[in-house]
Amino acid sequence: MKGRQKHRRFLRSVVKNNIKPNITFYQDFEFDDKFNNASALGSLIKVEPNEVEQLQIDENSLFGAQQAELKKLYTLLGQKYDVVVTNPPYISSSRMEGTLKQYVEANYPETKSDLFATFILRCLELCNEDGLTGYMTPFVWMFISSYEKLRAKVIDNHFINNLIQLEYSGFDGATVPICTFTLRNKNINDGAKGSYIRLSDFKGAQNQAPRTLEAIKNPQCGWFYTANQKDFEKIPEYRLGYWLSGLQIDAFVNHTELKESHPPKAGLSTANNDRFLRFWWEIDSDKFGLNYNSREDLISSKKWIPMTKGGKFKKWFGNNEYVLNFSEDGEELKYWLVNNPNDPSTKSWSRYIRNYNSYCKPGISFSDVSSGTPAFRMQDSGFIPNSRGPFIYSESKELLGFLNSKICVSFLELLSPTLTFNVGDVSRVPFNDLENTRIANDVGKCIEISSQEFYSIERSWYYNQNELIRIKGQDLEESYDLYQQYWQNKFYQLHKNEEELNKQFIEIYGLQEELTPDVPLADITILKEELDQKQLKAISERYKSGWQLVDGGQWVVDSAQSPITNHQLPKLPFNPKEIFKQFISYAVGCMFGRYSLDKEGLILANQGETLEDYVRKVAGDWWIEDGEGNWIFNPKKDIDEYYQELQRAENLATGQENGQGSVYSDEANAQRGTIQSDQSDQKSGSQYTQQHSRGAVQGNEGVYSLSEDSTGIAGGAPDSTTFDHRFGNDTSSPNNSNTNGAGEFEQTNKQPDSQAAQQLPTATHHPLSTNLQAPITFMPDDDNIIPVLDDEWFDDDIAGRFKEFLKVSFGAANYDKNLAFVEECLGKDIRKYFIKDFYADHIKRYKKRPIYWQFSSPKSSFSVLIYMHRYTPDTLSQILNGYLKEYREKLNNRIENVNHLIETGSSSEQTKAAKEKEKIEKVLHELQEYERDILYPLATERIAIDLDDGVLVNYNKFGTAIKAVAGLNDKKTKDKVRKFDWIDVEGIRG
Repeated sequence: MKGRQKHRRFLRSVVKNNIKPNITFYQDFEFDDKFNNASALGSLIKVEPNEVEQLQIDENSLFGAQQAELKKLYTLLGQKYDVVVTNPPYISSSRMEGTLKQYVEANYPETKSDLFATFILRCLELCNEDGLTGYMTPFVWMFISSYEKLRAKVIDNHFINNLIQLEYSGFDGATVPICTFTLRNKNINDGAKGSYIRLSDFKGAQNQAPRTLEAIKNPQCGWFYTANQKDFEKIPEYRLGYWLSGLQIDAFVNHTELKESHPPKAGLSTANNDRFLRFWWEIDSDKFGLNYNSREDLISSKKWIPMTKGGKFKKWFGNNEYVLNFSEDGEELKYWLVNNPNDPSTKSWSRYIRNYNSYCKPGISFSDVSSGTPAFRMQDSGFIPNSRGPFIYSESKELLGFLNSKICVSFLELLSPTLTFNVGDVSRVPFNDLENTRIANDVGKCIEISSQEFYSIERSWYYNQNELIRIKGQDLEESYDLYQQYWQNKFYQLHKNEEELNKQFIEIYGLQEELTPDVPLADITILKEELDQKQLKAISERYKSGWQLVDGGQWVVDSAQSPITNHQLPKLPFNPKEIFKQFISYAVGCMFGRYSLDKEGLILANQGETLEDYVRKVAGDWWIEDGEGNWIFNPKKDIDEYYQELQRAENLATGQENGQGSVYSDEANAQRGTIQSDQSDQKSGSQYTQQHSRGAVQGNEGVYSLSEDSTGIAGGAPDSTTFDHRFGNDTSSPNNSNTNGAGEFEQTNKQPDSQAAQQLPTATHHPLSTNLQAPITFMPDDDNIIPVLDDEWFDDDIAGRFKEFLKVSFGAANYDKNLAFVEECLGKDIRKYFIKDFYADHIKRYKKRPIYWQFSSPKSSFSVLIYMHRYTPDTLSQILNGYLKEYREKLNNRIENVNHLIETGSSSEQTKAAKEKEKIEKVLHELQEYERDILYPLATERIAIDLDDGVLVNYNKFGTAIKAVAGLNDKKTKDKVRKFDWIDVEGIRG
């Protein structure tokens, strides 16, 4: 067929020239001991030349024809050839037919792991001493440990004549690691070099052949190499590092392997992640244990423990999202591992719970699977590593800098060229321990910037507030500009640090001629969601830092060409749509009480928490509810103590000594006296009340007002210098930053390393002029149900609440301008965004484990959002009676108005009204069926959820009442959940 493809008359020429193709196939011959299983063994059957002569054909026998066919096979395998070429079968040992597996293990033990490797040796056996063999095989034989003996045999006894290593996607329709190569059967011992072409930088099948031909014509192209295969003996396990220079290969000789000083350790496997792993946002925050320092701490720990589990490509810090059920030192997990019906051979949990005594120690984690280069991250104490996130128990910043450098990447491209970076491969990286203050400082800055960026992401468990709130200008547009300036500075600082680290390690290893310090902008691993990655890649391809190799073999930045010194850094392509989607997500969090404008961090994050819990957590016990929807200053508290606490909080936040300098004016102190003297005369109906129910009174700045006979409220934006304990004394917190005239951010105050300031009423709650500011400026929804409808049918409609949030957070004066800017960045009206896009964005942001759930009628004519942590068994009943029925009533009232228009309106009004009536009637029919068939039956069941079961289980308890999400509650996923044997599957509904 290949010949016919190249020459249309190929088959005719075969006939014309009386050529008989030597084509045969393997079949079983029961009467012959060698070929009675030929259909399984094929060309692996060994035939000696004398056996060919001994086999006789009895032409007069009934079996004469079969004997003739058998003779062909004996002849085929009983001689040597000048050239043997094959594309062998790729069959791992686990997939081999039983007799074939036994035969390979007995005759080819060096290559028993895969049949293709066995055929490499078999072809050499069929080849004359001076002959050549040619192959197309997976390229894993060149690198991974299981083929070490094969490599040793080839290097010692044969000669790699030439080899082409294709890129992973080198074939259309398949992603397989392929190489094609020829071996000379006879070894050449005179220092001869083989020829190699490396196509790993050229993606796509369309690039493989042209780039190969280009390399053959131009050996200086950059991807054509020559190598003496004896040099491979210096590399661990004889790996074929043909592209490495002599200095790179010598590094394996001159440096110890990483495992000698900092051995990577494999992590834990649960054998059932659905049962034992969760994203941290799925669970009760009170059951989440952080900062344990040793494995012994786990004996009496909380139920859920942080777990490293690989994740996306992210260097220095981050990817901390998973938690493991390790309650009571993993009692439930340990029991499961030795009683798993799918694994009866396991008798000890230590088979899966590896390196047990090292748990909770700080160190460096990495992902064992990556589509590109590996990424290493510093981790605090308190983590248990997963098998997908191995761990190096070392706090050496120098080591982390090396692991994330181009030097290490160049070694790992050899040691682990596939998509997997296992513990064994990483442990063989050449590294000598070092102490270098400059490297440690640069790495420290990389960790600082990366951790700050990670903590600014809503999925981080140390998330405090949205960045547009933290970096706050006079309006949203200015805030967005300041945000871009701030994070662009951070991005380029991180980029500069990474290049400087590359420079230092290149010099340490003496590889100035082999590597440059350059880091593509697209490889910086912060702001991956906030930057347009396609545009960033285009900028990255054009950007150069200006590095030059000068006499003396040192890389330096040419100041004349440097974009940094010339102030020509390209503007980063921030994605305003994504950034304002994040802002809106935070706003929704504030609507539900998960977050607060008045206090940073998580507020309501435990099952069944209420508005009362929110007030207590945000306002403290200085403010209490009166049982009538109002909250009042606690009459059991002394106002002087209140102000003393405020003063102490302010002193801590600003670094002042206690008692030195009051933040309160004389008028404010006079006000204190007024309040104190009035307090004793007040009862539960105190004059210091504040409405927080739906429809509460608001002031000009969107701040909830005290009653009219109160002394009033002073407005004011939250302070930007609240101390953040995560960054300690030596680190600039994202909350300790202000902008200077150049748009750069600097730490304004050195904060004490204490958490006390976070536990007290913050300085934003003290009198800013002569008035006492109430502690809550934006109250969450009172019943945990927010309608998402096509118009403002309810007071707590989601678009209306967002507008209220906008007024409170950025002031009423700029409200219209701010709303217009938000909608400009989204590219649509805010209500349309909530109806069409918000929930899909939320599902994506929270990785198909949403915390806000949308209950919707079949065509989404009726939708409400709830926050799962505040869900109660009465929530569905509240949706039914407080919203669905009320919405139907309002639609019926609207039909009455429409009927009036149909009777009395103009012709155009009548036509429009008739269409509207038809639409409403369809909606009413949909809602009636939704109520009767779906929501009402579920509401009567008073369904309970358990956050420990996770979103996957709890979401599927609500059948078709809740929004359908592929991969969460579709039929395939429901069928999977119904097989969970640790839950009551009767609760999983249709």
